[in-house]
Amino acid sequence: MARSLLLALVLSGLGALGIPGAPGGVGGRPGLGAPAVARAAGFRDVEGHWAGQAIARMAAKGVVQGVRRADGDYFEPGRPVTRYEAVVMVVRSLGLEDEARARAESGESGGVASAPAWARGHLAVAGERGIVTAAERAAFRGQDGAQRMQVAGWLVRALGLEAEARRATAAPFADLQLVGPEWRGYVAVAADTGLMVGDGRRFRPFDTVTRAELAVLLTRVDRLLDNGLDARDVTGTVTAVGAGEVTLAGAGGERVLPVGTGAFVFFDGAYVRPEVGVSILAPGDRVEAVRDETGGVVYLEARSQVRELEGQVTALLRSGEERVLRVRTAAEESEVRLAADAAILLNGLPAGWSALRQGQGVRVLAQGRSALAVRAESRTEEVRGSVRSVVLLARGAATVVLAVRGGSGEEERTYELPAGLALTRNGELVTAAALAVKDVLTLTLRDGAVVRGRAEAEKRTVTGILKEVRYGDPTVLVLDLSEGTRWAAQDEKRFEAAYALAPTARLRREGLEVGVTALRAGDAVEADLEGDTVVALRAALRTAGIGGTLVSITIAQPATLTVRLLTGQEAVYRVSRDVDVRVGGAQVSLFSLKPGMRVELAVTAGGEVVAVRATEGGLRDDVRGTVRFVDARENRVVLELADGSLRQLRPATGFLVYRDGRLQERVTALRAGDVALAVGRDTPGEPFVAEIVVVLGSAGQ
Repeated sequence: MARSLLLALVLSGLGALGIPGAPGGVGGRPGLGAPAVARAAGFRDVEGHWAGQAIARMAAKGVVQGVRRADGDYFEPGRPVTRYEAVVMVVRSLGLEDEARARAESGESGGVASAPAWARGHLAVAGERGIVTAAERAAFRGQDGAQRMQVAGWLVRALGLEAEARRATAAPFADLQLVGPEWRGYVAVAADTGLMVGDGRRFRPFDTVTRAELAVLLTRVDRLLDNGLDARDVTGTVTAVGAGEVTLAGAGGERVLPVGTGAFVFFDGAYVRPEVGVSILAPGDRVEAVRDETGGVVYLEARSQVRELEGQVTALLRSGEERVLRVRTAAEESEVRLAADAAILLNGLPAGWSALRQGQGVRVLAQGRSALAVRAESRTEEVRGSVRSVVLLARGAATVVLAVRGGSGEEERTYELPAGLALTRNGELVTAAALAVKDVLTLTLRDGAVVRGRAEAEKRTVTGILKEVRYGDPTVLVLDLSEGTRWAAQDEKRFEAAYALAPTARLRREGLEVGVTALRAGDAVEADLEGDTVVALRAALRTAGIGGTLVSITIAQPATLTVRLLTGQEAVYRVSRDVDVRVGGAQVSLFSLKPGMRVELAVTAGGEVVAVRATEGGLRDDVRGTVRFVDARENRVVLELADGSLRQLRPATGFLVYRDGRLQERVTALRAGDVALAVGRDTPGEPFVAEIVVVLGSAGQ
């Protein structure tokens, strides 16, 4: 089944693992073909068994099989499995049975020549997929029991967590030293994700895995992966229940599913006897079902309606295998226990219990007092202060003491700077050793840990755009520094900073000394700072540098200019009464402008034109059409115009193509089908000389 990541990441906490077997346990295989779908309720020895639901589900999907005896079918849930059997069932759980059959028919065995015929193709697939390494296959001893540490490794690899296993080393088991070094990373990943948790204290790496244990684990693997096993899966919400049938509403609409008396039915994890069957269901219940070849349901599990808690983590409690989460919502504080198969995501990525922290924002899907899934978001905050001291530690780490201004005055706070921290000083990447006393340091904290730092010398100059003046004692200037500082590109968002204005600060605007009320939002500013205080500031009217072709002038109060921009769009701008208009360098009146002139406008943050620069001679023309051909050899482009005629373009010196937000310098940046606007010089009888071509889209858009 295709599932959302939140509910699909069901890596369940298990005491152990298990897998069904081979001769004597997987007897009766139909050759090497895909296993026939077993009758889910056909095993005489699983009723009331703790793994009964998982066994039924995997049997319905053809992953596990039983043993037929004179008095019926048996699963033998407590029997250990061999390594051959373990690999076979892991490969089947990934939906690769057909591939394994094809490999076996071609004579492949994954390098294990002694393997029985029914396991050879699966070993070949497991080897190619990296589930079982070449070294492991060379000394496989397939008839030996599958040990817990081996199965942990094979399953972690099957789930694509090999990279995490290489990095992981620690696991909360007293007997971790007994785990072979080649398996420790896998055991650590299995423990952190809840895939295998041992008995709460020991992992028991050399214990063999039983069939029941693996059936439970493979159920979790099936929920996690999208593969060929999902073809007969159906999920939905119950809308109606009838005699021997249930109606589900899902992504494809409503459908009626026949449910036979031999189907296994579970409700909130409890087995429902055949005489009750689907009559236990009610509208609103969530159902997952597995169908057989005829479309009838052979396995069905239902959960009662779930609720969502959204709030903040207030406490994390753990006692043995029990994990308790306290969440404060807008209405109350709730306590939920994490289900054994609860999925945990942090910032949208799979995580374990150890990644949760007090104070994180969280959404919990709960059923009763049981948490089925947890989606947490890290708590991010910024701290800014003056460096009081820096203590360098081993391997590039450091401890820094900051003087931070708070509501009750200034206080000192201590922070740990980890080795490898993304730290800049005056825009340059540095280590903690470059920090100096009195530097202004801004730290970004995630769940209380420092993840980024930005330092500025006590005396420095910053440039940016004035966003706001907050009058008071002291008056505060809010600057947008993202356009004026080198380190802005390293930030995840636009950076704004607020600085106090010193009473004696010297302010200049457009070269004249002014008071603070002469400053305007949108001014380009250069501020001299001491700490977080502005001691001098130079401001200038910010020009937007908007260019295009003048389309029309409207004489009114206020006057307006309509300009065709390089993107091909037309924009209308209000004109200031004091506008400075120049044509070819000579100052003229607004009425001297003519449609068709190439103009450059200086526009304030409020959208008002305060200056116009126009070109009278050698005006640029523009042509618009669809690219039909690009001749890289001759450096030409053929455009089809709106009237169906064709026009050649030749690039001018300094030619540019603007495409998808990027400037490129070759005609090969254009492609047939592009809708483009070319700006340049148009001489009758000659190719259009293009200075810039703006790609507006494609002909199909």
